[in-house]
Amino acid sequence: MPLQKKLSCLFIFFASLLLTRAEVVPCNHKTPVCECTDPRDEVCEFTFDIEMLQTFTRYVVDDATGDSRGTAGSVWYINNDGEWERANSKDTLCGSSINSTNCTQPFGVDGYTFRSFIAVNGRIPGPTLIVTKDWLVKVNVINRLASESVSIHWHGMHQRNSNWMDGVEHVTQCGIPPGASFTYIFNATQYGTHWYHSHSGAQRTDGLFGALIVKESQSDRAKVRNEIGDFIDIPSQHTLTLLDWQVSNSIDLFTRIHSGIRYYNIENAAKLSSNPESRRTYSSDGAEVGPVPYWSGIINGKGRHRSVPYVNSELSVFEVSPGSVYRFRLIGAQSLYAYRFSIDRHKLTVIATDGQYIRPMEVDFIIIHSGERYDFLLQTENDTSQFNYLIRAVTMEVNDEENKNITEAILHYNTDSSTYPTATEYESIARSSQSDHVRCTETSNCTALNCPFLVYPQRYHISCEHIHNLRLLFPVSDSDLPTNGAKGRTSLFFNFGFEGISQTSAINARNLKLPS
Repeated sequence: MPLQKKLSCLFIFFASLLLTRAEVVPCNHKTPVCECTDPRDEVCEFTFDIEMLQTFTRYVVDDATGDSRGTAGSVWYINNDGEWERANSKDTLCGSSINSTNCTQPFGVDGYTFRSFIAVNGRIPGPTLIVTKDWLVKVNVINRLASESVSIHWHGMHQRNSNWMDGVEHVTQCGIPPGASFTYIFNATQYGTHWYHSHSGAQRTDGLFGALIVKESQSDRAKVRNEIGDFIDIPSQHTLTLLDWQVSNSIDLFTRIHSGIRYYNIENAAKLSSNPESRRTYSSDGAEVGPVPYWSGIINGKGRHRSVPYVNSELSVFEVSPGSVYRFRLIGAQSLYAYRFSIDRHKLTVIATDGQYIRPMEVDFIIIHSGERYDFLLQTENDTSQFNYLIRAVTMEVNDEENKNITEAILHYNTDSSTYPTATEYESIARSSQSDHVRCTETSNCTALNCPFLVYPQRYHISCEHIHNLRLLFPVSDSDLPTNGAKGRTSLFFNFGFEGISQTSAINARNLKLPS
């Protein structure tokens, strides 16, 4: 396309923004979900403030703007009654009550690790954005980090005719420098469960990520329900993001992985003489699971490190009513570890993957890797003798039952006789949970979707359903298919592996080299 024609197209595109109606959605530390709701709008506008904050810390809110900045903080902790309490009783910055409104709420994350994280609008993860298919999305990103540039990738958006908005630093754009801002503008042309995350270094492991939900049009929604039946779809309440949380920030982690000192998990050099290298762990097929030892995991920013009693932690709670069918959306935001996801005493009927509807498949487990998304239907029980069920995500390592790397949340049946579960109840909920070896037996095998190997060992009593067994619910539009080139069919071979002593990732023995 000639340059003049390209410039004309860009002029028309940006001029059209001035003529369309926009909904500016308030999105701050109080709003975990930011949704455009006015059907008359054609543009949905959000603002992201990116900054570095500290876990277990509350920050002062500006009275005039309602915004918070990581400049005046007060440290809090979860006491043995499961309640937030000031670490220093003489600290009056945020008062003595966790309910005071002059400060933000603290993020305990895994309940154990006191470290910095990257916040989007004062939150980890960032707010869930909800828009409708074909709306124009506008996101103003302000980088308030002290020394790192950022970029945000809209994972699942095809960015057709807007590739410069794809958010990959050094590839589609220069990074947004500290103190600067950048506005992403793109069409939400793909309905489904998507997400956004930093594409600068490994910042998403520090918390720079969140869900992006694109709702179907009414006609598409009716078409789906005609095929698979009716269900309740509340993405603001039933979207789950999984993250493997690390003991240190992404820069330290990246340095360790790429220098070959991955398994030394110590806090001071005096311990080096005792050779404290952590043991490597493997999945059931003999593959090494991760390049650094597992630390902890979180679901929607909350979880529990194994060293922390349940009462001193916060878990995410997802509410449902008895005798109903709900759509849940599962997003794998992990940096290193795959998870085997399940909900106690409930089957998962998978209906979509990576934004595409599939023919429903009922399974017990969903194995989810980094970047993947699965939508599933959950049929709740009519029997309300039990109100709380454990949601669990377990790594693929071969470990004994007592030392599993498990990430937890709670499914809560909301009835007239039930009460919202508190931290003092977490342990009893976990103790009454159904372990995998009880759920999956020789006479009652379980099924797992997306196994990274052909079969589970027989002792697991788990059968594998692989991705290539899934079938689309609707045929792909011809406009979404690649056209045949002049040479017709072409075969390409990609060998994915980890190269050399440092075991850095490579494709066909070549590593990514950033431009100078």
